[in-house]
Amino acid sequence: MSYDMTENTQDKLIILYLLTKMQSPLTLSQLTIAILEQEYCDYFTLQQNLTELNKASLIIKNMHNNISNYTVTPSGAQIANAHFQLLPPDILAELNQFVLDTSKEAKNILDITATYCKNNEKEHEYIVYCKITENDSILFELNLNVSTNNVANSICNNFKKNTNEIYSEILHLLTKG
Repeated sequence: MSYDMTENTQDKLIILYLLTKMQSPLTLSQLTIAILEQEYCDYFTLQQNLTELNKASLIIKNMHNNISNYTVTPSGAQIANAHFQLLPPDILAELNQFVLDTSKEAKNILDITATYCKNNEKEHEYIVYCKITENDSILFELNLNVSTNNVANSICNNFKKNTNEIYSEILHLLTKG
């Protein structure tokens, strides 16, 4: 598929280059930080560029836990690899540093989930699922049966806000002599 990137070409090439160099998808937040901190473009231009690149099938937007993730398609990677030399050397250096920093951070990020659903077997019960994973390995998982929607919601919110303290306390209680 041929795609004319004449409008905001450099901004779009920056996005394609970042997504090509990353080993994993970038969130909208990560892209926003990379683009806006260096003032390559403003937020609205970034959104427009992402939409246009997605419509042109040069990137793919996925949703996971209500978070937008972006990956480059083979066509987008081909364009990035063929034209990255059009980016100024200082911008390439900044982008490469961002990729290096983000890759290091991604290796240390914990995935914390806390959700609940109605127990289909019992009318007034909810099951709460709390989990901590690191690199697709489960560090901690807790499933609770509670009596109300409010309690289930409260547990989820508290788990997300106080994950470290909860995990540490439970580990301490379980390993206590």
